Amino acid sequence: MKRFWTEVDARESALAPYFQKTGQLIRLTLELTDQCNNNCVHCYINEDSVRAHQSNKHRLSFDEIRQIAESAVRLEALSVLLTGGEPLLRPDFKDIYMLFKRLGFVVSVFTNATLLNEDWIRLFEEYPPRVLDVSVYGITEETYERVTRVQGSYKRFRHGIELLNQSKVFKGYKAVLVRDNVHEFQEIRSFCREHSDREFRFDTYLNYRVDRDFGRNADIESQRLTPEEVHQIERSTPETVEALREMHRKNSDILEHVREKSEGAEQPLFLCGAGKHVVTISSDGMVRPCGFLVAPRFSFSIREHDLETIHRELMPNALDLQASPYFACGRCDLQSLCDACPATAYLDTGELEGKQEYLCRIASLRSQIVDGTIPALE
Repeated sequence: MKRFWTEVDARESALAPYFQKTGQLIRLTLELTDQCNNNCVHCYINEDSVRAHQSNKHRLSFDEIRQIAESAVRLEALSVLLTGGEPLLRPDFKDIYMLFKRLGFVVSVFTNATLLNEDWIRLFEEYPPRVLDVSVYGITEETYERVTRVQGSYKRFRHGIELLNQSKVFKGYKAVLVRDNVHEFQEIRSFCREHSDREFRFDTYLNYRVDRDFGRNADIESQRLTPEEVHQIERSTPETVEALREMHRKNSDILEHVREKSEGAEQPLFLCGAGKHVVTISSDGMVRPCGFLVAPRFSFSIREHDLETIHRELMPNALDLQASPYFACGRCDLQSLCDACPATAYLDTGELEGKQEYLCRIASLRSQIVDGTIPALE
């Protein structure tokens, strides 16, 4: 099974440039709920109990999800990611999962694993997902629950992980590094590399809230690592150093092509495939290029327009923007190593072309690794 899904990953990666040129929809990300049984301080989407109760009234029904799936079939989409919040909280998750499986989609699931039991494992063994992707917030109970802020969550997490490790389900373990768990990074890395069927992945950038709740954004910012801390972590992991060099090579080629094509004129504001061959649909039915691009211009209600109209007509018009002559990122030599984009800029600054000094500093430090100014740490 591991070999099979590794080959699927490789084939999709090989086909990605073709799909980007044709504009065909490759993948659909479906946020089934914004509720979660954890309450992580860094989360950009989870709702408290009061707001979650209100949001449930607007949550996509199974029939609406079925219509989305059928539209995605007509658009010849290949895969779907089911995420949340915690998607297993939905009482009809099994029905949704099997709907996409029966329609021929390659299905992936993001979960925190705390709700996994024997029944879920049997389902995933009988009808395998492409990957069951699990976030690991800590290796010890104290650290894990400091991040999740839910007593008993670590015990449930370890139980789910044990079931998953004993199964044949293709699984991936990844980490989000925050102020409260960074001291366990090496232990988390070792655990994930030992048990995961995929390469170990970790994120150090914490996105601000998609609802732009400034009070909760302050909590997220308090959990962000400094650029210097991110630099030390990235230097200390050989696979990350290699990934940064590959990122620089690929992005440099893309940027060179874009700049040659624009012939000195303004370059397109959006350089990624968001909204072109991938889209995200929130739990309340808003179709967006990605889960972070929440500016009104790029948000379309699936209850007002069908997915085909959104993908073929409305989204291309919305994304047809040129970067302004004053867009500093567009002229930056570090653009190939930077995680800044219009979506995160909007969340951070309220402007699509807002400058993110935090990510600028990280990109600058990455350049020292890539060009060999500062060697990787063994």
